Amino acid sequence: MRQFVPFKLTIEKRPGYLYARYEADPVTLSDVIATVNGVAQAIYESGYDRVLLVRNSPLLESEDNRELLNAMLKKHVPKGVKVALVDIFGNDPEAVATAAEASKTVGWDLTIFSTVAEAEQWLATL
Repeated sequence: MRQFVPFKLTIEKRPGYLYARYEADPVTLSDVIATVNGVAQAIYESGYDRVLLVRNSPLLESEDNRELLNAMLKKHVPKGVKVALVDIFGNDPEAVATAAEASKTVGWDLTIFSTVAEAEQWLATL
């Protein structure tokens, strides 16, 4: 049995990129909306165009919720922002890739990495 983990979002300015980590189990649409809004606000306030997003939560289970999320990404995240995603929750890699591809269709420049170190290395090359 999984243990309940309350929603928590951490956003830090790091040299050259924003670090954002969210965790929750279970994850709700409200949690994901708070994450998108928080990250988008930090992008606008900082002027950064690179984000390291660390997910420690399951994926949204509803296709409708994922579609709503993608619409929010298109509306709130500026074009040209590069996002490195690291899933540390242990979600099925194929499901993570499918969700990432759906986000790319709305213009989100998202690349998946296995570790934070790999993502940081990639962000440093941009």
